[in-house]
Amino acid sequence: MHRLIRSVSLITVILAISAGSAIATTTLLDADFQAHTVDDPIGTGGPTVGEPIAITNMDAIIKNGVPFGSKYLQLRDRSTLNETIRFGFLNEAKVDTGTLSISFDLAVGNQDLFMTFSNQIPGQGGSPILLRFDADSDSMEITGNGGPVHYAAPYVEQQVYSFRFDFFHDFDFCDVYIDAVPWVTGAPFNDTTPMTAEVAITLLNDPDSTGVVGIDNILATIAEDEYVGVAGGADDAGGADARSGSSGLHLAVGPNPTRGATGIAWALGTGSAGSAGGVASIAVYDMSGRLVRELASGSPLAAGGTAHGTAHWDGRDAGGRRVPSGVYFVRLDSGDRTETRRLSLVR
Repeated sequence: MHRLIRSVSLITVILAISAGSAIATTTLLDADFQAHTVDDPIGTGGPTVGEPIAITNMDAIIKNGVPFGSKYLQLRDRSTLNETIRFGFLNEAKVDTGTLSISFDLAVGNQDLFMTFSNQIPGQGGSPILLRFDADSDSMEITGNGGPVHYAAPYVEQQVYSFRFDFFHDFDFCDVYIDAVPWVTGAPFNDTTPMTAEVAITLLNDPDSTGVVGIDNILATIAEDEYVGVAGGADDAGGADARSGSSGLHLAVGPNPTRGATGIAWALGTGSAGSAGGVASIAVYDMSGRLVRELASGSPLAAGGTAHGTAHWDGRDAGGRRVPSGVYFVRLDSGDRTETRRLSLVR
């Protein structure tokens, strides 16, 4: 529920938002492999039982212990071709709106691989985000398909890395966390049509690739935010979209609920006369209306212009202290316009 808020206290904002419905978050995939038998091949029963939907030309065996300390899925090359394992989403969900969060733990040996996050084949339309591991250079990269390298760093073989990809579909960009640290912000992607989303891992056939890959805790959730489109896009051609805030601002928070860090996507539409040239700020408040932390401020807008970007909150206050579990509010201000989102923090 959105409201144009003028000359009212933040407490009134909080009460108004609290009275509305919370953002609906749905789990599309949850695969942690703990119910499976060690040394058995994984089945292809699909997301209802936390299994892949297809395995091609690879061994996929349940293992236990190092490097994860519990059960995990081990992948091994066994052919002269590229091999792929695909995890589908419940009900073959098609995702083209809201915030899609995909997280997993990954340990890579001496093995080339790439991961994609829809059934869109790289190079055939759109610009998906790819995660790549190169065994020759011991490097991992997050790239656009055929586009820029958004992140590159060495990796340690068989060290477990925790990844989270937040796809803000209404803005067509992605944020990436590695071990809870935001390393990529605002990376553009473009799925040309609604896709039956999935998580796919491809082991590349390479004489130098002789290792194994371990993966665990694959989780995909979708948060259906109460907005659509960036101002100036197709959705705005005939006026403000019915699900856009009447303020003309766009604000999304995900994952929501969160256990710690969360990403925030924002866009500033064409301002009214009172807000053109205003200053944008993003801040987090608690239920009492107390400022917990200001995340960004001082972004001037050209008169009548637009801007968008991302911010991050690590679940800490301005003094660096972890805040307790509870309900918080992320607020975007620009001139005399305001948008607020409710955020649940669960420790």
